[in-house]
Amino acid sequence: MKRFFLFKCLLIGLTAASHAQDLRYVPDVVLGNRSFTYLHAVSQSLGGRVRQNNLTLFDTDFREARNNIFFMRHGLSYSIGQRLAVHGAVGLKNPGAFISLYGTFRHAGKTGALTYALGGTYQQGWSLEQSLQLEYYPPLTPQLDAYLSLLAIGNVCEAGYLRGLQLMRAGIRTHRHTYGLAMNADQFDNARKKLFNAGIFFKKQF
Repeated sequence: MKRFFLFKCLLIGLTAASHAQDLRYVPDVVLGNRSFTYLHAVSQSLGGRVRQNNLTLFDTDFREARNNIFFMRHGLSYSIGQRLAVHGAVGLKNPGAFISLYGTFRHAGKTGALTYALGGTYQQGWSLEQSLQLEYYPPLTPQLDAYLSLLAIGNVCEAGYLRGLQLMRAGIRTHRHTYGLAMNADQFDNARKKLFNAGIFFKKQF
């Protein structure tokens, strides 16, 4: 019931924000051998250097409901120059609510981008979380780019390796669409539990 309520609140918020200025909505879906994954990133300017952001993921296992993964995070970002930003967020994920405070560095060029994040997350205790995303998109034609992406996320605490996630994408990118092959790998509880999903993906920028 709690998940359904939060999801409905999220949909209402997105509908209300659809008339806002400088709204960015990027959905990403994966149809794989283990599960269907829906991921979206929403960002809206609040004026000046401040933005509000929402990141939501639902991963639905075809065979085992206990392997379903959900993640919802909503927060505020403050830009420090063109490459640095600080963030504060609250959210809900397996196995409950959390808060996060972190910073990001992003450098983007004509054919690639690098994004690194580092900060703390509180969920039944504090943990250190960091992520690295590498993207490479060399042009193939004036309207078409090749696309390669690797995202790695690690969450550690005194007890060890709480959570790991790796997302890999390889395909084609146009002005607003990206599609191709996808692989997701998840690790939980010092990698005692591992999940793997491989298939096709489609991503669009609104």
